[in-house]
Amino acid sequence: MQNILTAFFIFASGLVFAQADIESPDDFLVTDYGKEFTPYHLVVNYFEQIARRSPRVEYRPYGFSTEKRQLGIAIISSEKNMSQLEQIRLNNLKKTGLLAGKTDKKLDKAIVWVNFGVHGNEAAATESAMEVLFELATTKAPWLEDVVVILNPCANPDGFDRYVNWNRSVAHQVLMPNSQSREHREPWPTGRSNHYYFDLNRDWAWATQKETKALLETYQSWMPHVVPDMHEQYPNNSFYFAPAAHPFHEYLSVFQSEFQKKIGLANAHAFDERGWLYFTKETFDLFYPGYGDTYPLFNGAIGMTYEQAGHGVAGRAIQLDIGDTLTIRERIDHFVVASISTIRTAAQSRQELVKAFQTYFENSQKKSLSGYQAFVIKRGDNPYRLRQFVELLDRHRIKYFSVKKSKNLKAYSYQFREETMFDIGKDDLVIPAKQPMGVLASVLLEPNSYLEDSLTYDVTAWSLPYAYGLEAYAVKEGIPGLTAFAKIVPTFGINGQGHYAWVAPWQGVNSAAFLVRLLQEGVRVRRATKPFSFHGKTYRRGSLMIAEADNRFKINKLEAILRQAAKDHLVSIDAMKTGYSDNGPDLGSWSMKLIKTPKVAMVYGKGVNAYQYGEMWHFMDVDLELPFVALSMEQLEGGRIWDFNTIVLADGDYHFQKYGTKNLIKGWVKKGGKLILMGQACLAIDDDDFNLIRSTEHASAVISTKSLLMSERLRANISSSVPGGLVEVLLDNTHPLAYGYGKRSYFMKNDDLSFFLMTTGMNVGYTSGNPKVVGFFGQRFLSHFGENMLFGQRRLGDGHVIYLVADPLFRGFWEEGKLLVANALFLGQ
Repeated sequence: MQNILTAFFIFASGLVFAQADIESPDDFLVTDYGKEFTPYHLVVNYFEQIARRSPRVEYRPYGFSTEKRQLGIAIISSEKNMSQLEQIRLNNLKKTGLLAGKTDKKLDKAIVWVNFGVHGNEAAATESAMEVLFELATTKAPWLEDVVVILNPCANPDGFDRYVNWNRSVAHQVLMPNSQSREHREPWPTGRSNHYYFDLNRDWAWATQKETKALLETYQSWMPHVVPDMHEQYPNNSFYFAPAAHPFHEYLSVFQSEFQKKIGLANAHAFDERGWLYFTKETFDLFYPGYGDTYPLFNGAIGMTYEQAGHGVAGRAIQLDIGDTLTIRERIDHFVVASISTIRTAAQSRQELVKAFQTYFENSQKKSLSGYQAFVIKRGDNPYRLRQFVELLDRHRIKYFSVKKSKNLKAYSYQFREETMFDIGKDDLVIPAKQPMGVLASVLLEPNSYLEDSLTYDVTAWSLPYAYGLEAYAVKEGIPGLTAFAKIVPTFGINGQGHYAWVAPWQGVNSAAFLVRLLQEGVRVRRATKPFSFHGKTYRRGSLMIAEADNRFKINKLEAILRQAAKDHLVSIDAMKTGYSDNGPDLGSWSMKLIKTPKVAMVYGKGVNAYQYGEMWHFMDVDLELPFVALSMEQLEGGRIWDFNTIVLADGDYHFQKYGTKNLIKGWVKKGGKLILMGQACLAIDDDDFNLIRSTEHASAVISTKSLLMSERLRANISSSVPGGLVEVLLDNTHPLAYGYGKRSYFMKNDDLSFFLMTTGMNVGYTSGNPKVVGFFGQRFLSHFGENMLFGQRRLGDGHVIYLVADPLFRGFWEEGKLLVANALFLGQ
């Protein structure tokens, strides 16, 4: 096949061999390239080796994964371009408006970023990166003068090595393409996700993961023009490349759509010559902004998904339904041809690409595509949350300002979802729609995103003000008199001189992390279950109180512990000289409940939704730094639960193998345990003691399609679907599960699971009879989705069962839900 590929490159690209001393992957690797998978460190070694030997290649590390694997890119171009690489990069940034200065047409080059391996078990993508690098490093095409190529060989090395090391550990010496064989049965959680089981291909816009943050910083230092993102799909498919399927986000430009077709035609020509099957314009749409194709599109590039047949189930070779055997070598060959064809097309379209790229950013600074001229975020009383929001804007290079003078404006209220008048103050945040990153800002911030077709691949709503729980307004008129926004510096430390007690507000994940630190230091902490006030300041339910009387054993170290914890978690503490309150209970009241340290176990394994398990893992491990035990399903069923006071069952399909497991868990709860059930896990032990009644069970049933054509049936069932949208949840903030919240908030709903209001428990978060929603919900589903419990709690004996039906942590970026999960962990403790 190597000779066939070489013939293709010479014929189609005019490539001429050079630098024969550069080794191919076949020659360099100790593994059998194309027949077995390559451990990640050897992939890096190969890229470094080529960079050392070729003046046309530079390898640049750009960070580390969570498991400390090096992330890096290779930059390839002609020797002349490589000698002025920095000038080319800066010249391109000037075209975006993100960097000031005049541009130089002599430095105009097409910049192509090829992303491989964002899903670790789609391993042939990363394997092919080495072959693409070799072809570019050892051949000289006329168009190489017109392009700078950036290869990111593996965006997810932790997931890649998880898959590769497992596959190598179970693979036979003799190929076994039978799909029943062990190497085609990848175990939980699979290598698709990163260390924390996050899907990095959904994280570009939210940047919750270490790998994404590092990638974005490097990506934005280049701002490429063309970005193919290499994936694999299941083996019996052919190869997919652009143009993409609809729906398209309405802010994609005509040029972006048309140039996808141009690249698609070039790829089709290359595949036609080889007799390879492919498809376009199906399945993979361009709406959700967190993908490796859509995020570049909203950054002015031509972003595209490519999907080769293979995936983790393919192993080294797999027998297809038609009787043929698909090998790693074939998967590599398809990726290489598609990559070279795309790079060549971009190079040959250099002038057209560069001009359209510059026009994109010029237009972004001249007009707003959304109709809104600005988005206003009220500063509010939670500077930590606003600071997190601003950090995300900074990461995406979105500009923001303040107004010089306060004024009254008409705007669309995110909270009430209607036009209203509001006062904009000098401390509020103003994000203009007309700016270099104005398109991306509008996509991430606008209250509603227009969906041209409800048959879509992912969620349909994501607006950041809802995700961060911020009071926001979308303004259609221009806001003059903008000035620099004052840097948010949250106050932290101890206010006042008292030593009787200290009180801290309960208002965000930083408050919860502060509490965890104190408990780990052995400090005894109480929580207010009623509001109270001192010196004219009111403290809400959930506020933390640390009394000197409770901590006499640490009296000499207590204040130092509090100061350090407050500094580390940006918490402001008020010192009290007396326990006698102005209003509400005194600090010694029974309503000040002592908080016990949660001893948490979370169940993992087959049947558990690895993504939601990962969300909870990341939340407890990174956000809270709260230790927990990962408990296997076998340990759970074996009764090894009595060392814990809190057990978390993430979303999943829990089919307990051992008779009596449900009674075991209920017995543990009745003796004081706390069971947190998330998503489908709410059904795991449902019986007469729980008696949850599904409200949308009938709505989710497939509707009658007897009279419909086959082509109409899929679309007919959309009316029962919930691809993902936001729903307004009414909150009982007098209940500990909703401490720190207002009376309503928005949460993501991306499945049809919901329950009628409980009659014997507490419906803490619930929807009204006609709930406000953002995004697409099937009408048949909505007709059954009235008053429903989404977050609840009930007593069982001396313990608690907590229901988190909707996902409060959705993909780790739904900051508004994190306090609710923290409340669940500490409720009753």
